[in-house]
Amino acid sequence: MKEIVKKAQSFMTFESQLEIGYISGLFATTHHQQQNKVPHWAVGSTRVRLISHYWFTQVLGHFGLLLILALLIVLFTSNTVELGHFPAILIAAVLSFGVLLFSQYLPRFMHDFLPKLETVTSTYQRELAQQEIAQLQLNIGQQKKEIERLKLAVSKSVEEAKKCREAQLSNLAVVLIYYIFAQKAGLPDLKADNQTSQLLMQLYGISPVSIRQNLELITGAGGKGKKLSGRKATETRSRFEEAFQFFENQNYAEGTQILKALEMKVFKP
Repeated sequence: MKEIVKKAQSFMTFESQLEIGYISGLFATTHHQQQNKVPHWAVGSTRVRLISHYWFTQVLGHFGLLLILALLIVLFTSNTVELGHFPAILIAAVLSFGVLLFSQYLPRFMHDFLPKLETVTSTYQRELAQQEIAQLQLNIGQQKKEIERLKLAVSKSVEEAKKCREAQLSNLAVVLIYYIFAQKAGLPDLKADNQTSQLLMQLYGISPVSIRQNLELITGAGGKGKKLSGRKATETRSRFEEAFQFFENQNYAEGTQILKALEMKVFKP
């Protein structure tokens, strides 16, 4: 009960409307409500709205309550209230409002409400900026985590691709194997030309330039494969070993024999 009486007294003396806690709460509530209606509602617009609220809601509401209380007191204390009294009551109300306006409402607005409103507005803007910075930092952190996850995924993909390349037969070994199968199938002799290179590219997905160079080595076209020495000879023998290993894993003895004959042809003195 005491709390209610205290609040009523504070309202009647026009003190509760000027408390910074009340202004701050009203500012936050108003700003949130307006943002729900207008997504890009500005903090400055809320400030203007609270100034309007001061004059058209708080001031007029406060004066209206005082006027009603005064009329009730007149009605209870006076035996009769005649219609002719109303112009006088109206004049008294206007004069009273003018007195309160220049003695209470306007001075309190300039020296109390407005400075507190500026403080609340500045604090709210600072808090919003801090929230935006925190949200930005959070987004950056999440993006960093996503980047790390993508880097890890790319690293795994690269590692897997590397392992696949290491396990995959070399281009020359693939061409050698195809050459053996073509020989056994009775296909026409392979030619080191663009047409054959394109066909094998469609089959194995290997560069046609590399295929043609390997065909020239196998078939001896253009003088290739007659004088292999040094590093080139070592690499070529290694590729032949890959093909030999392939046929051995398949237990394909005939393929191994044909490949040996081809090797002797390529490395003949």
